[in-house]
Amino acid sequence: MDHYEEGAWSPKVRGTTTAGTFTASNAIGRYTRIGDLVTLTIYLSYTLTGAAGDWEVYDLPFASRDSNYAAGAVFAKRMNIADTVKNNVLYIAADTALMSIYGTKDAAVWERQAIDNTSGSNEQGIIGSITYKTDT
Repeated sequence: MDHYEEGAWSPKVRGTTTAGTFTASNAIGRYTRIGDLVTLTIYLSYTLTGAAGDWEVYDLPFASRDSNYAAGAVFAKRMNIADTVKNNVLYIAADTALMSIYGTKDAAVWERQAIDNTSGSNEQGIIGSITYKTDT
């Protein structure tokens, strides 16, 4: 494919059970698409109140391919990461336009990270990047 595109997108966070109220002080998303390969970068500082369930970024600029799974780097602040988690990654499942944070530790299963309701009005944030395949 000879398609090349660069652009911006506005990352937003919600809970998977209850979306909550998302307020961003910085919501910077950039993408580069070359053919069917998309690279996203994200810088996000926000508060999220009244949310429940697992943490996710929604409305990615391109959905992932139905046979593609991707993981990327993430740096997070004031998120309620489980004490047992040793490694965290951004994760996009096949055939979605959603991004999650998963964690794991030695000899354990992957664990999707839950919304942090303990930070109150303290600003949370992430910086990260991920590359994945798309059909669109």
